[in-house]
Amino acid sequence: MLEVDDVVVQVTRDVEAVRFPWPSQTISDILMCSQYYCKHVGGKLERIPMESLENKYVMLYFAAQWNTACTSFRPKLDDIYSQLKEYRSNKNDFELLLVSADRYEDEYYEHLSGASFGAIDYRDEECRAGLMRRLKVCAGPVLAMLSPAVDGNRSVINYQLLPSFTSGSIADFPFHPKLYGDIKDDPLAMNEEMCILILCELSDDIVQEYVKEACISASKELQTQSANVKIFWVFEPNQVSDCIRQSTCLSQTEDIQMILLDLPNDSTYYIPSKPIDEDLSAQDIMQFYHAPGLKRRLA
Repeated sequence: MLEVDDVVVQVTRDVEAVRFPWPSQTISDILMCSQYYCKHVGGKLERIPMESLENKYVMLYFAAQWNTACTSFRPKLDDIYSQLKEYRSNKNDFELLLVSADRYEDEYYEHLSGASFGAIDYRDEECRAGLMRRLKVCAGPVLAMLSPAVDGNRSVINYQLLPSFTSGSIADFPFHPKLYGDIKDDPLAMNEEMCILILCELSDDIVQEYVKEACISASKELQTQSANVKIFWVFEPNQVSDCIRQSTCLSQTEDIQMILLDLPNDSTYYIPSKPIDEDLSAQDIMQFYHAPGLKRRLA
């Protein structure tokens, strides 16, 4: 379906309706709007045909030189990209492209200086703006993974690759979204889908390891049931856990605590009626998911 933003853009660029009814552009269509991408090769910035990426995974890095969050993340990005190129058995089945939101062309070239990865040409504003619209990017840094083209079409494997880059392993390539993890690595997930959180900030390392194993096992089992839920653990106090506790009026104790948050569904949440044992199991988590008890609403 053609989105409203796409209609506005296409009508603006085709006022005589030559291309009516303005068919929806896929990710591949937008990417191929640019015939070339830029990359340093042998110390020189070269223009490489975009079609050379057809059978490759493509990571899109949305960022701007003026954005401090982007410049802070850049060393980590360079490191992971270098590791992927060095240690993956197939070093040439992927590419990373900067999609610049820089305000001036000089900023773009400064951003690209010293980079081993490529970039969408700054002058190709249609391609850059189209990718930002299609992936609904409002502010960087954002990193997305696209599949290789199949019959000319690409799918989005992961819209939010940053958590995988921050806490994952290069062995996880192509970084399919995980439905479990540490909430501090993916706090925005709570705003987008139902989440179960296991809070045990004061537990010892052994207990926390059992909790982690239970979360992973429960998540994998729930996936087989097509359950639309993510499971996260909280092992140390942080701004995210403090906000959760404050919003749900849940005080920090030495016990394991569990919450089912459903913020997209009218900001509802659930808390077990009975205390959680230290030997929390995957079965305990799944039972809570299927029968969470009394519905509550965040204040």
